[in-house]
Amino acid sequence: MSGTERPRFWQLLDRLCKERGVGNVALAAALAEVNCQVTPQYLSALRSGKKDNPSYALVHALGRVLDVHPAWFLGGRRDRAPGSVAADSFAVRLRALFEAIRPANGAPYSIREIVSRVPERVATLPGDGWTLSAPTLTDLYKGTNDNPGLRQILVIAVVFGVEPWYFFDDDYARRVDAEATALRISTVLELDVRAVVMRSLGGDLARQVDSQVMGTVMTQMARAFFPEKADQVEQLLTANDPAGNDRAANDPAGTDAEPGHD
Repeated sequence: MSGTERPRFWQLLDRLCKERGVGNVALAAALAEVNCQVTPQYLSALRSGKKDNPSYALVHALGRVLDVHPAWFLGGRRDRAPGSVAADSFAVRLRALFEAIRPANGAPYSIREIVSRVPERVATLPGDGWTLSAPTLTDLYKGTNDNPGLRQILVIAVVFGVEPWYFFDDDYARRVDAEATALRISTVLELDVRAVVMRSLGGDLARQVDSQVMGTVMTQMARAFFPEKADQVEQLLTANDPAGNDRAANDPAGTDAEPGHD
């Protein structure tokens, strides 16, 4: 995510309001009709960039009344395709992100591990003042606070390495979750297969085992134990192995395998 290359929230909001011919008073009234109470003065401050931390609920409401996807205000899609706008609470989305994006050992990150990564990761965000404390993240995770500000959302997204519209766009979130799960499975399979090869053959012989053979074994294991993710795992293995295309072509099970599901 490269926040410095995109229009800021206030720029997108102001541009859209001008495009729609909607003033702050009319916009405040429209938001009130969807149970989102803000003043015209606050909207004016948002549109000018004097305020830059609208709430999660307000971003959703703005998307609804201005007929764009809420993800658009963060640089994502503009169309509100049926079923694409997130219906889950922020806490549900955050817990799904913790579940999907994990370190190599497979255990979910702890709250403190995520917070410890903030200072380094927020260097990619424009300006300063980007912080996230452990108590704040804990409240968001538990749902004690289910309406974070945009700045908190941006920090969480950049620390996990996802786009900020993960919390607004169901289609994108499903892709991220599926790809992250497939990557984790392929990593676990590779570690397991290499451990078996090392125990069976010893160091010198194990190092001579062709990567194509390793990939074939991992693909078969994925089909046996993770059939719903097998296709995605195989795609990852192929992408990381120059011989992967040959392996897929020579694998008689490749054409008969059931397609995976996200």
